[in-house]
Amino acid sequence: DGGDVRRSREEIRLVRVTIDETGGWGRCPDALSSSIASLEAFAQELLLDHLRNLLDACDRHAGEALAWWQDQQQKKPVPTTTRVDMSDETAEAPSCCAALVPIGPGLLSPLGCGSS
Repeated sequence: DGGDVRRSREEIRLVRVTIDETGGWGRCPDALSSSIASLEAFAQELLLDHLRNLLDACDRHAGEALAWWQDQQQKKPVPTTTRVDMSDETAEAPSCCAALVPIGPGLLSPLGCGSS
């Protein structure tokens, strides 16, 4: 969940800001600053692991979606097209295009459909 990542990043940032606003690292006892640094490094590693897991899940699901889509594409019949040369304005449209009206060189319009 992106909210968990944002929340974790915000908590780490808040610790840093709090230390800076209360006198900085120099005012912390050595044992405390060492402990904080260690815990911060651990928190960042956990956050990176979480992000890696999210990216792995996204990658896995994207791969599954792609495989499904490719499978669906293979099941579809391949569409066939008929090229109509309408450069000659006296040319007749083939019977499959009888409802189409020539509107210019090489252009057909379905606007004539149902108007007769």
